[in-house]
Amino acid sequence: MITTEIEKAEVKGDVAIVDGYAYELERSIPKIGRYLGEANDLIFPEIEATVELAADAKTAVITITAIEEKKGINKIEIWQAGEKLEEFEYNNVREEIIREYTAKQNGKYTIKVYADIMNSKTIEIKGTLTSVKFEPEGNNEWKNKHRAKVIIKDTEDKVINAKYQWTGSVVEPGYETFTESFKSGDIITKSGVTGEYYLWILLETEKGKTNICRSEKFNFDNKGPLVTITKKENEIGEAISITVSAKDEQAGMIENPIFNYYIKKVSDTEYGVAEYTGTENNYTFNGLEKNIDYDIKVTTKDKCNNIGEQKIRNYILYRRANKQ
Repeated sequence: MITTEIEKAEVKGDVAIVDGYAYELERSIPKIGRYLGEANDLIFPEIEATVELAADAKTAVITITAIEEKKGINKIEIWQAGEKLEEFEYNNVREEIIREYTAKQNGKYTIKVYADIMNSKTIEIKGTLTSVKFEPEGNNEWKNKHRAKVIIKDTEDKVINAKYQWTGSVVEPGYETFTESFKSGDIITKSGVTGEYYLWILLETEKGKTNICRSEKFNFDNKGPLVTITKKENEIGEAISITVSAKDEQAGMIENPIFNYYIKKVSDTEYGVAEYTGTENNYTFNGLEKNIDYDIKVTTKDKCNNIGEQKIRNYILYRRANKQ
């Protein structure tokens, strides 16, 4: 298998082209995989996409035109923020296909057209107007808690019911999943989750119309960092030396994280006070009894003050003879 880095390749759909030769693109790694042949011999489906805002600017229509005359098109997908929003299936259609998709949110959309080989095109929608105003619209800063003020805009059709929910997806939730009510001007908060979340709003009017819209993403971090301990028993068998490291995939670690080192006998119920607290990532527990089970624990915090810990349980110090 070829494993050239994709940065060195021209990427087209799920195909990577290197020096005129085409390879399958394994995006999950990401690496270049199976050889497909010379790039000039491959036939990609042709894609065109246009965007037109509705008269009230509340939605935008994406018009997709696609064709692949030799083997035909079997599927078209609409993607946003790494998630599939919609899928249209075809039976190897060789004629030109025109498909419309109505988008409610601004942002970048990727159209994927599948034939024998997949091709894609990304477009950006700007200028759509939602029925509510979010203050702020989103927040990329990693925090334990986020809040947003939601203001319902004045319309001719009076809003009689407003509900909200937070989800970790850009895929529009169903009407029945909205359970929390709010009033225009309320501040809606969220905490206790980790990842990218969106605030979704459902509005119902006197005339029986419904509208669903969402905010931009809010970044939440309520997960502690991953702590790794590497241990080594000293030659004389009276101490344990450990090296620790920590990483956090959300907010990240501060430049010099503080580590807390604890040790206790297995027979003890609590760890008690840390033997050492500081920025050193190496520590030696000295003066330990031989043939005793010990538990070791190390804790630290990320930039959002989330605590991460790692434990070594039932570590036995065996008596060793001193080296001559």
